[in-house]
This record gives sequence, C-alpha cells and structure tokens, in this order.
Amino acid sequence: MKRQMFALTLLTGLTCSGLFAQYPAADAKIPFDFAMGKSVMPAGEYRVTQSSNGLVTIRELGGKHSAMTLTTPARTAAPSDFQRSGKGLLVFQRYGEEYFLSDIWAPSARDGLTLPRGPRLKELASGSSRPEPTTIAMRK
Repeated sequence: MKRQMFALTLLTGLTCSGLFAQYPAADAKIPFDFAMGKSVMPAGEYRVTQSSNGLVTIRELGGKHSAMTLTTPARTAAPSDFQRSGKGLLVFQRYGEEYFLSDIWAPSARDGLTLPRGPRLKELASGSSRPEPTTIAMRK
C-alpha cells in the first residue's frame, strides 16, 4: 500500500511540474507609449515573459514599469514571417495616437496570446473608427 501511495504521489508531482513552465523571455524596443489593460506604459525597452498558464508579464528593462495580465489563446492557420524566423511579435491596435497591446506571438510558436481589452480600448472600439494594427518584432 505504501508503494502504491508513493507511486501515485510521484506520478502526480511529475505530471503537475510542467503546468507553470515558462517560455523563453524575449525583449522588444517599443517606440511609443502603450496601454496594457488598465496600465499605461512609456516607450522603451521591455522584456516579455509568459507562462504556460497564460500569464504574461511585461517589464521595462532598467526601469520601474511593469504589468501583468492573464491571456486567452490565439491561433493562426499560417505562421507569419516573424514566427518562421524564430522571432516573436507584439501586435498593437492604434486609435489615433493611442496604442493598445492586443496580441503576443512567441518566438517559434504557432499559438499566440490575446490580451483582454481595457476600458479605454473598449470605449474606442465602440466608436466608428477602425484600429490600425502595428507590429513590433521581439528578439531573444
């Protein structure tokens, strides 16, 4: 009985150990202020990290700004040139002079992540203007 309990405990531990694995971090130079949910981030160099449970963290390199959010999976039928080259991609929606981080495509990954819309983005999206997508390549 003790051996069965030990085997079950070991199997459970090994199975759950990968649930919160992290994907490799990637950096990006973002040349404009942008919103991530309710947080407004200044232009600068950022490190993007994501875990397998959908949590994304963006931290300004050498700075004091950071934001975290839970995401939902996104999928594309055909990988972009950035994905084929092993680079990740940040996708922003631009309304006028305001930028909103909307999607993250990890380096060499077919699946991406969609960020939740913050209150300001919802307000602008309900209007008649259409967003212009803007992309920034990430580097490892």
